[in-house]
Amino acid sequence: MSVLVNLRAIALLVKKGLFIMNTKQITLKNITDNGYIIGKSVKGKGLEIFSDEKTVFYKYLGTCSNKEIEDKLSKYDKSKLFIESYRVSSDTSWVCNQRIPLDDFVLDLASLECFSIKKESSLLGYIPISKYKSDKDSQVELCRDLLRLEQIETRDEVFDSYYDIEYDDSIKTFKSDSSGYYWDGDYILKHGNNICELESDCAYFDGRMDNYNELVMDDYEFDEGGYLKYIDPEETICVYNRKYKDWYIGYSLNQKYMNISYKKIGYDYDKDDCEEEELFFITYKENKELLDKVKDFLKTEKEDLEMRSFISNELEEENGYRETDIDFKIIDLCYDDVSSLKNEIYESIEWNYSTIRIEFLKAYKKAIDSKFKIREDLKIEVEKYSQIEESTHNIYNHLALLKRLEKRYNYQLTQSFVSNSIQTVAWSIKQLEDEYHFNVAEVIANDITGEQYLKEFLVEALEALEKRRLEKITQKELYEKASRVFVSVEDSLESGNCKFGTMQFISKHGIDLNKIGGIRGDYLLNIEKSNFTTRAVQYAIQKVA
Repeated sequence: MSVLVNLRAIALLVKKGLFIMNTKQITLKNITDNGYIIGKSVKGKGLEIFSDEKTVFYKYLGTCSNKEIEDKLSKYDKSKLFIESYRVSSDTSWVCNQRIPLDDFVLDLASLECFSIKKESSLLGYIPISKYKSDKDSQVELCRDLLRLEQIETRDEVFDSYYDIEYDDSIKTFKSDSSGYYWDGDYILKHGNNICELESDCAYFDGRMDNYNELVMDDYEFDEGGYLKYIDPEETICVYNRKYKDWYIGYSLNQKYMNISYKKIGYDYDKDDCEEEELFFITYKENKELLDKVKDFLKTEKEDLEMRSFISNELEEENGYRETDIDFKIIDLCYDDVSSLKNEIYESIEWNYSTIRIEFLKAYKKAIDSKFKIREDLKIEVEKYSQIEESTHNIYNHLALLKRLEKRYNYQLTQSFVSNSIQTVAWSIKQLEDEYHFNVAEVIANDITGEQYLKEFLVEALEALEKRRLEKITQKELYEKASRVFVSVEDSLESGNCKFGTMQFISKHGIDLNKIGGIRGDYLLNIEKSNFTTRAVQYAIQKVA
């Protein structure tokens, strides 16, 4: 309090022309002129510097909802906020100069005709005033130090006028168009203030996607859930991009004007003479942790787009570059519109782009399987889903027919795991200890009536089982010869393995067919030693021989 009294006395003397300001008084004046409150002097630290009480929300004869008020106040500590003044609609008189804690205020803010909310003064830090001289450079440094107490950094250049900032080529300025988008040439501002760091000063993020789908990009809305606004409500971080390919993450820049008094070096001043200027600083809040959070979000956003694009690309039948071998006849059997299947996959897929191919196939199979219901009499009820009309339920006899033919062709219709390592139960044609697994959906889709293809399928399965029995060799021979051959998908199929089981095995073990054409036989046997893998290796050995 004694410091404030001294300052008032000094100001009065200066006004009367009876006092010549020294360095200390100039420094104190510059602190208070810029809205800071001076406390007591603390030994070893300097003067206490407090923030001024600041209005954070003001309403005068306008309309606003409780949500709007809550959103505005969400970035502040509510325990530090108080009602300074207010007026109810039924009374024309103001209640002024109050300090009612916001949490204790009983009236509904949205219903008030007018009110103002302020933030309490708080200790920012300490300033050792002996550090500063009376010249301009030293007092400018004082201003920078005051701003640092608020975790605000400044760029090197100081401007004499606000308009000088607009012509500074060391910053990027975005302008708003009629649609509310902020742009600068090819660059689009997605988050932050319209004055940003140059791309050369920003962290870079490569937004180029491994998978691209035009329809997905047409529907894309950046940060649809408002995550960036949530983690960075003050928009201290800027995010902008060029054609969704090159992304830049930096610090939003602000303009801060400060009044300074100083004395020119070597100039003889009379009485209270002193130079006074209004200077403009370009400021920013440095927060590397938040910068990394934003970068991680962009990575998530990119992966989300790549996931959606991959799914859309795989479900385009005309796409010749699909990475999975899904059956569109099965899709037609279960869906009127492929977009319905797409939505189901979106909802159930494990959202991990590094394993997208495997996860897509799992989600696809889950969606298709949900449309099939096998009754006790082995008749198959298939739901054909429709977004527009009521879904239909069709009945198919394929399993019942296969069951009826068991004795005639000497086999068993059974269910078992596809292989030892794949816990997927599938239907199979079984003879002795050998099983030929098949996909019920595929069998139905290839022959809706079950009259022709079903017979061909049964012959194919029995021939494959016979082929396996004829091609068996000893364990020692198998491993010796397996180390000298590579096994492909075609080898597996030609050996008598079913397509369904082969693709399940590939998905389970994360085998990327785009990178490798085959697996060495002994390595394949080490992954899994089963009838399934053995017969594929045996075939590859015989083919080479």
